[in-house]
Parts: sequence; structure tokens; C-alpha cells
Amino acid sequence: MDYSILNRHEPELIASSLATYVLGDVITTYVGINILGLHEANPAVNDMLSKITIEHMMLMKSIVILVAFVFWLSMSDKRKNVIPLSILCVGIALILWNTYMIVTVA
Repeated sequence: MDYSILNRHEPELIASSLATYVLGDVITTYVGINILGLHEANPAVNDMLSKITIEHMMLMKSIVILVAFVFWLSMSDKRKNVIPLSILCVGIALILWNTYMIVTVA
């Protein structure tokens, strides 16, 4: 696979992955749970979400990003962008799911 396009757009890829995974998911989760009163399907996560603030959610996401950053540093330059690309895909999936849940309830 030709990774050169990912390497040329590394800053944008990293910024997009952070925006979707951290900000997008936290905002849509917050709207769904705290404003619309949705509940997490997983009982353990639902219990946890009822006890934490948006700042705690951002902290948890930041820890995941920090761990991913450590892996990112250890990878070869050729495949380094797999980490932010994976985070971007997860972030998009989370936002789409949260948005679907918000739209179906609203």
C-alpha cells in the first residue's frame, strides 16, 4: 500500500482523529445522555457515565490518546499513520452511532 498520501497529510489526519474521537464523541455522548436522557446499553458504562462529568470523559479520552501516541512513536515512519487513521475511524463510528441514537429519540 502507498502510504505517501497519509504521510503528506499527517497533521490533518492527527487533528481529524483527535476532533472526532475526543471532541465529537464526547459532545454527542453528552447531548444524548445529559440533555436527551438517553441511557448507555452497557449497564456498567451507564452507571459510570451517570457519575462522571464532561471533564472526566475528556480525561479518559486523553489517556487513550496518550497510549496511542506511545505506540505511534514506536512505529516505523512508513506505517506510523495507521494509529491516527484507526482513531479517526473509531471516532467517526462513535459519532455516527451517537447521532443515530439522538435522531431516533428526538
